[in-house]
Amino acid sequence: MRFPRLSIADRGLQFKLTMVMLILLACSMGSVFIPYYFGRESLKLDLEDSFLELSNAIRVSIDQLTAPAASEEDRLRGYVESLKKTGIREVSIVGEDMGIIDSTDPGKIGKMSRIKLPPEKLVINATFGEESPGGRSKDLVIPVTVGGDTMGYIHVRMRIEDFTETIRKNLYLRFFSTLLIFSFGLVLAVSISSHYVRPVEELAHAAEKVAAGDLSQELPVHGKDEVGRLTRVFNEMIARLRQNRELEEKVRETQYLIQLGRLSSGVAHEIRNPLNFIALAIDHLGVLSGSGTPEAAKEKAQIIGRIKEEIQRLNELVTNFVTYGRPQAPSLAEVQLPEIVESVLRVADGRLRTQRIRCRRDFRIGPPVQADPDMIRRAVLNIVGNAIDAMPNGGELHLSAGPREEGGYELVIGDTGPGIAEENRDKIFQPYFTTKPSGLGLGLDLTRKIVEAHGGKIVVDSQPGKGTRIHILLPGEPAG
Repeated sequence: MRFPRLSIADRGLQFKLTMVMLILLACSMGSVFIPYYFGRESLKLDLEDSFLELSNAIRVSIDQLTAPAASEEDRLRGYVESLKKTGIREVSIVGEDMGIIDSTDPGKIGKMSRIKLPPEKLVINATFGEESPGGRSKDLVIPVTVGGDTMGYIHVRMRIEDFTETIRKNLYLRFFSTLLIFSFGLVLAVSISSHYVRPVEELAHAAEKVAAGDLSQELPVHGKDEVGRLTRVFNEMIARLRQNRELEEKVRETQYLIQLGRLSSGVAHEIRNPLNFIALAIDHLGVLSGSGTPEAAKEKAQIIGRIKEEIQRLNELVTNFVTYGRPQAPSLAEVQLPEIVESVLRVADGRLRTQRIRCRRDFRIGPPVQADPDMIRRAVLNIVGNAIDAMPNGGELHLSAGPREEGGYELVIGDTGPGIAEENRDKIFQPYFTTKPSGLGLGLDLTRKIVEAHGGKIVVDSQPGKGTRIHILLPGEPAG
């Protein structure tokens, strides 16, 4: 079984960050141990060289102390001069009486030495010397004993700056190694952040555009890690949103065509009946025009009244049709609700008389209402028309209007018809819903939209067998 091979670019973000941390940890440990190792080796070599040269200097000094000769003195001075680079600054031979017999510093020959003698049990005494122009030094005093007698001392002064320099170089090496690792880590962090932050920023920017409605966004997918998968899923989501939007547009267009067909069919049916009646009535008027009897004149007046009613009905139908298709914002003005109700009753007076419907008014005086008079009149006309249709055999139409104590205005239109069935109460404001044999079913839906456009609401109170009351609530200042 073969397992798929994944490149570093295809690995997950957790794996990449773990590898980066391991690399930085390894580099940090290397910056500590590598300079330490090389510094230790360098110091070790310096010490070995110094000890070797020191032993040679001591050997030459002992030879001169035990067998003085000019050749040995020259040899000592020349040798120490060559050893200065290894840390030995001065070699002096001190006699038993503390007088300096010979020294690499000619100015000290014959003078008394101020060295600190070691205890008898010690072979070598080492102390820090004083500060000098050459820097800090280390003094070594070595007694020379022959046959149990001390012949003198060998005084060796060594520079400790050579070893300090080695330590300083090691410190500099560690510092620059740490600085290099820090710079490398900084560059790596910036590279990683730019590699991952930039796609996330692009994703956030694209998401903002999508939230604003722009579904044309599509981001390039880089790699197969978490960011790459997130980008790929984002692109798939946008593609599905585009498909859903196209489907919604098609459904909306289909619904629009269905509504348009239903509306056109209803309008054609509603217009055809009044037009047929008007055509027949005109023909009948032509017949009656030749007769001058009082009965003919009375019938002629009735026919003309019916023609006016049918024309008004056609006008309401066309107005509702146009208004429903093109809803407009209200043009507010100060109006009195009782005046609007009275204008509607004047229009419906013929039908009220024909159907023997009594009107009962209850108007309370109050401040004017901020409303669109034409839109409110249309809403009241729709409700009054439905109330009249609900009482074909007569009844009572109750109308009341006035300010409310809790604020705003209320208009109530009630009838004594059969009421609204329980199963139809949630449907009466739906477009195209009607229980009448004629009509488009747009009146109450249009009325609801008009009231809501004014910031109000409409409430229906109906009891089967007792009638229906429709409350129109409009905003306003509390009654004072």
